[in-house]
Amino acid sequence: MSKIKGILFIDAATGSGEGQRNLAAIIAHLDDSKYRSYVLSADDSESGLVARFKGNKDVPAEFVEISGWNRQDMAAFGWMPDLLKIRPVIRKWLNEYDVDIVYANGFYSGVLCSLTVPQRFPVLFHARDYHCSGPAMEYIIKRAAGTLFVSNFVQKHWLKKVGDAYADTVTTVFNGFDWDAENQVTDGFSFRENYVWPAETIFVTAVADMCPTSNFELFLRAFETAYSRNPNLFALIIGRPDGSIGHKYLEDLEIIARDSRLLGAVSFMEFVNNIGPLVEASNVIVSITDNEPFGESIVYAIKAGKPIVLTAGAGPQEISRDYKGARVVRPDAESIAKGILDAVDKDNCQQVDRNEISAITERFTIKRQIEAIDRFIAERLHC
Repeated sequence: MSKIKGILFIDAATGSGEGQRNLAAIIAHLDDSKYRSYVLSADDSESGLVARFKGNKDVPAEFVEISGWNRQDMAAFGWMPDLLKIRPVIRKWLNEYDVDIVYANGFYSGVLCSLTVPQRFPVLFHARDYHCSGPAMEYIIKRAAGTLFVSNFVQKHWLKKVGDAYADTVTTVFNGFDWDAENQVTDGFSFRENYVWPAETIFVTAVADMCPTSNFELFLRAFETAYSRNPNLFALIIGRPDGSIGHKYLEDLEIIARDSRLLGAVSFMEFVNNIGPLVEASNVIVSITDNEPFGESIVYAIKAGKPIVLTAGAGPQEISRDYKGARVVRPDAESIAKGILDAVDKDNCQQVDRNEISAITERFTIKRQIEAIDRFIAERLHC
């Protein structure tokens, strides 16, 4: 019988988002006859990884304080205090526990692990970012024993940077979802019923990180145009601000909404632990983020059979390429507005077959993701 492999999962994000929800699912569904999990997380919220596994004797978890920094500006050395804080914590866990692999979840974790973990420990890097420091990302990929990308789009982008010499060390593994658990959440909570929205309200929902690359200001301009033609529309903008840049961006968006007289037709939601019920309640999902790596909301939209309006390229188009309900439009306010109005027009709405939906969502199961990670560990890390 082969030895059970110990994996130290490190997540340096200070809040829960798409990457953290996916990591929690990975840890929860790993085969415990093959792997033992250990968790260090910078999120001590009620929905964070530490809270998720607190009291689980099979998954030791600990909070580690991280301040965070601008991931596109490594020259400012904002990461240095965090490096000095986390180094002794990581070394302690590596000494106290039987760890075979260090799993760095996302860019922040990749930076800290590549500068902290001794070379004798293979680092498995889960690359979930497009907008980050290029030199730092290249260093992480070159230091890692293997890299998992969330989409072919992201893999192609970074492999072009680091060179084909590292092609054998990387692979694409789509985020996986536990659909049985997701169905229980969606069935147990109705956004429309809980908040008593009128039946005629048409929800137009956009989900992304609360930062300038999300293009939420373009979404607001497009929504203003669409709303002027259909006053039953209501916009939901969902995004967690990350640091001062994110909070300033949110303030700017609120000013745009106020000046456009949209405050009664727009809602900003900074945090949603599970977006499944919101997507289920929505009439159309919009994705116009610059170079979105993956697109969690797009997978939920496909599963719910919802129309999708997106601009060309990146992860969302890759995910929805076989989905008849997806509309690719030009990245300007008028085209996006027309896409929204066409998507909610029953006469123009493309009918989607449930078998088509099942075939697509099967690509994004947690079971399939775990199998791909397990295979990569065996073939690449030789563990």
